Parts: sequence; structure tokens; C-alpha cells
Amino acid sequence: MTSSRRLRTIALSILLGLPLLAVTATGASAQVTEPGGDDDAIVVITGGVEIAPGQVVGDVVVVNGAVTVGGTATGDVFVLNGATTITGEVTGDVVVVNGAVTVGPGARIGGDLVTGSAAVVAADATIAGERRRVDFGFVFGRAAIIGAILVWIAVAVSTLVLGMLFLAFAPRAAAAIATTATTKVGPTIGWGFATFFGIPIAAGLAIATLVGIPLGVAVLLALALLYAFGGVSAAFAVGRALVKPPSSRFVAFIAGWAILAGASLVPVLGGLAWFAAMVYGLGAITVSVWNARREQAPPATVTLQPAPAASAAIPPPPPTP
Repeated sequence: MTSSRRLRTIALSILLGLPLLAVTATGASAQVTEPGGDDDAIVVITGGVEIAPGQVVGDVVVVNGAVTVGGTATGDVFVLNGATTITGEVTGDVVVVNGAVTVGPGARIGGDLVTGSAAVVAADATIAGERRRVDFGFVFGRAAIIGAILVWIAVAVSTLVLGMLFLAFAPRAAAAIATTATTKVGPTIGWGFATFFGIPIAAGLAIATLVGIPLGVAVLLALALLYAFGGVSAAFAVGRALVKPPSSRFVAFIAGWAILAGASLVPVLGGLAWFAAMVYGLGAITVSVWNARREQAPPATVTLQPAPAASAAIPPPPPTP
């Protein structure tokens, strides 16, 4: 069995299983088969699979549940979490990440046997390929670390580029937001929380009305960019508080961005720092926009009516004789 097929099976299992495992954790099983005959592929999110003697199936992928192969599996068998017993034949590989593995008497595996724990293999069982034990915890842990680093790099670089573009094309708006963030702390915090939580709630309500589905979906899709602008604005406000004019606004932003990017490397603290930055930045943006609208509103004009002309004085009547 080629390594590409094995990797495809593992990737399929993880992609299908992990996101849905929490949803189906109540014990209900979900099974997907590919039609085409007796060698259909079986994919089960949670729940057991038993292949009876004489039954022929294709690939078997189980995310959470026990697997018993008494018949024939013409493809690979991949189990993420569950006890696996092979008493029949598997023409491909058998990969069990977490769970006890038993290969009974007379069983045959045409490919490799890869397990996370020690497998019990009968003396007369046949394993045509390699028999390996892999520390999947280490493998997945290393993959998680690499993934976290890649996510950090992507977020850091994207916010850096977004902030530079914001300062280049809207320097006055950025300066106004930074001023608001440092002079109107209370309103900034209050409006920040209201904006951070209020916009997705309003979008959800719009979607619930059915008529507002396009608007609600558009707002939800724009949330990531909006939150990113909040974080960028807070970074510039922090940097400008440290690097005051006449120093370059770009230098000030890089200083604030470096502080937030460095804080994001610390577990838990990093998430809290970016959450606070997004909330505070959104509040500063909201208050700045509100103030700008008030300043741009035309003053009320009062039209004064001209005072009526004074009437000519009426001479007093002549004295009576």
C-alpha cells in the first residue's frame, strides 16, 4: 500500500472526525458509505463498526469507536480512538492512533500495522508490511506547535501590513483614533465592548429575519477585518503613547505592534492581550467616528426677522380753550 494512500486516509479521518466529534459525543453514530458494491468504504464519526466473517468492505475509517474486522477490508483501516480487533483480512494498512489492538490467529494484514500502543499479535497472524509503534501524542503535539507558530506568523504579518496601509492612506483618521484612545478612556472601553459583541448579535438577528440574510452574512464575513482594524488601532494608540510626535507614525505603530505581537506569544496572556486590543481599538474607532460626525454637522442657523419700523409720533391734541 503506497504512503500517499495512507496519508490520504489519515487526513480524511482527521478532517471528517475531529470537527464533528464534539457534536456527536452523545453516542449517536454517523456512517458514510461510498456506493458501488460489496467493497464500500465505511466512515464512522462515533460508534462501533463490526465486519462479520464473509463480509467485504473497502476502507474503514472510525474516529471514535471499537472496530472488529472478521471479514475482509480491501482498503486501509484507520481508527483514531477505539479498540481494534482483526481476525479476518485487511489488504491495506491498519493504523490505530489510540486504543488497544489485537490481531487474532489466522488474521492477515497486507500492509503495515501502525499503532500508538503495543499490539497483541497472534503467532500465526500474517503482517506483510512493517510493524511499527508511533508516539502519536508527540507527532500531534509537534504538529500543533508548528501550526500555532504558522498562525502567529500569519496574524502578525497581516496586522503589520494592514496597519502600515492604514497609516499610509488614512493618517488623519489614525491620529484621531489614537487621540480618542488616550483622552476618552471610559467611552472607548464601553463602546468597545458594545461594538465587539453587538455587531455579531445584530448580524445574527438580521439573519433570523430571513429578509436580512444577505446583510447579516456580509457583516459576519467582515467581522475578521473589523476586529483586525480594532487590534491595529489599539497597537497604534499604544505606540503613539510611547513614541510621541514629531516621531514618525510608522515607528510608533511598529512599537505598539511589537508589544502586542510579543505578548501574543505568551499562552493565555496573548489571547487576552489581543482581545483587549480589539475591544479597545473598536471603541476608539466608534467614538472617533461619532465625534467626527458631530463636528461635521452644519450649525443650526437662526433667521432674525427685522424689527418693525417705529410709527410716527402722534401729536397731542391742541389744548381746549
